[in-house]
Amino acid sequence: MMNASPKGYNELVHRLLAPEDREKFETIVGSMLSGGTARVVVICGPERSGKTTLTKLVHKLAIFSIVETGRRVPQVVFQKSGYSPVESDSFVFVETKDFVAPHGAIFICTTGDRLPLTKYYALMHQIDLERDDIAEYCIQTYHNNLENNR
Repeated sequence: MMNASPKGYNELVHRLLAPEDREKFETIVGSMLSGGTARVVVICGPERSGKTTLTKLVHKLAIFSIVETGRRVPQVVFQKSGYSPVESDSFVFVETKDFVAPHGAIFICTTGDRLPLTKYYALMHQIDLERDDIAEYCIQTYHNNLENNR
């Protein structure tokens, strides 16, 4: 069991999300990777604030889980600029500048804090190497939150 999140991931996500939004993000990713209940997640923030980076992380983790570990991952749908209904058994990640979420959606807001471009690319490369640890960390966060909410 891991005590801390992987270094590159931790640095990037610490910059993009406030602690409460980070916990929501990691819990929903852990749920997705564990075959949990499908949800709609709205990632909100101004232009160039990390919304696409967060959805890229989700995509990398979903692909990694399917290909490298053989885990079954529910369907994941990515939408930009607004929510459009999809199959109910899909995890939907919506990027938007609007601070509006459909009823029942999980709402996550980026901090707007940005990294220098060279640092961003270095962290994304490091994250590619940490995918297994990131997936394990998010799954553990999900399970911890399930236990704490009983």
